[in-house]
Amino acid sequence: MSNQLPATKNSLKVGLASVDITPEIGVPLAGFGGAKRRIIPVDWLGRHPYATYFKPSVGILDPIRAKVMLLENSEKKCLFVSLDIVAVTARIVEGILQKTKNLNFSANEVFISATHTHSGPGTLSRNRIWQLLATDRFQEKIYERFLEGIKTAVEAAHSALVPAQLLVGSFRADGWQRNRSQRQGQFDPEVNLLLARSKNKRWLGGLINLGIHATALGMGNLKFSADIPGQMEQALVEILQAKNENSETSNVVTLFLNGAEGDVSPKSGGLEGMDKIRKEFAEQAAAALHHLRPVSPVWESGLKEVKLGKPSLCLKNCVNNRTLRWFVPKCWCISLAGSLPQITSIWHLRLDDLIFLTWPGEPTAALGLELKLRAQSVGFRQPWILGLTNDYLAYFTTPAEYHQSGYEACSSLYGPEGGSRILEAHQALLKV
Repeated sequence: MSNQLPATKNSLKVGLASVDITPEIGVPLAGFGGAKRRIIPVDWLGRHPYATYFKPSVGILDPIRAKVMLLENSEKKCLFVSLDIVAVTARIVEGILQKTKNLNFSANEVFISATHTHSGPGTLSRNRIWQLLATDRFQEKIYERFLEGIKTAVEAAHSALVPAQLLVGSFRADGWQRNRSQRQGQFDPEVNLLLARSKNKRWLGGLINLGIHATALGMGNLKFSADIPGQMEQALVEILQAKNENSETSNVVTLFLNGAEGDVSPKSGGLEGMDKIRKEFAEQAAAALHHLRPVSPVWESGLKEVKLGKPSLCLKNCVNNRTLRWFVPKCWCISLAGSLPQITSIWHLRLDDLIFLTWPGEPTAALGLELKLRAQSVGFRQPWILGLTNDYLAYFTTPAEYHQSGYEACSSLYGPEGGSRILEAHQALLKV
């Protein structure tokens, strides 16, 4: 006899799953492009089976995981996937959709995000630019294992679907973030939570959203780790599992979805810094559970194309010295039109007075805060910015930030208006 409730328009099922997808030791880490991570000279002789440009990994601090949350009602589905990698490309999204085609997800039902850990595996991108800058040469065997692990997680979440309700809340993350571009206080300290609880009051897990670079371990680390996002996920798992103590035993799964973290770094670094943030997160998240509110199990999702224009690397923006910048002409730009697309897409998900707004890369905090204000102005109480979701096209800045040069401006490949074009596309979606 089935123990599931009859399906109605407003009935909701939620399934969560987590799968260890840590590759074998020796696969290089991705994210940092500096000398501490690089093999000098480049290994063209094949001394390392998986590493050419970057040093091979040497161990595991904590597992690299694929975490999945699947929502389903009688009319539609919504899939969230959080991966402990530096970035998700459109090709990865296409690969996941292909691997899970038996579950019939449509393009506007899928939100696949990178936590942006700089201690996750490389070798997953076919794009030569990303290979040279941060990820090392593409390895088909590692990539296929990676996709198979995600497929396993998605199928496990589907098998775990049970009737449930959703609850939402937020709290302020004081003292965890800093703006690395010296823009004092320029970051969003709001931590968003969307949690699922079964009909018998057992916590299943859910989503965490905060804008912060997952770089606490630094460039010198050569061991796999989910960094700060993994610490937050595990802390919330422990809190929820403790609350399930007297109910059915089941694994709790949580997913970290990064926000507008383009110029936002952790205030504390190293293992001690991660532990400090984990403890503070656990304390505040536990308190926030007492103030969660239910949300409707009915949602609307959609996507919109955005014309970004021709990508290029502006060399003037990569010169930090103000005097030297005067001698670099604005026209000194390297076209990347053959390597990166001119059109991207953005997604949205409306859930009661919540709205999830994706960004195909790393928006600065200023862009994220502006997008939140626009969403709030049309009635959304709790907007979530989902950076690094469904594609990766590097950094996006405001026009003013772009013309100030620096790392984020140098890495903004769609000019001063790239971020504005995505803002305006979201504005159009908000009016629908």
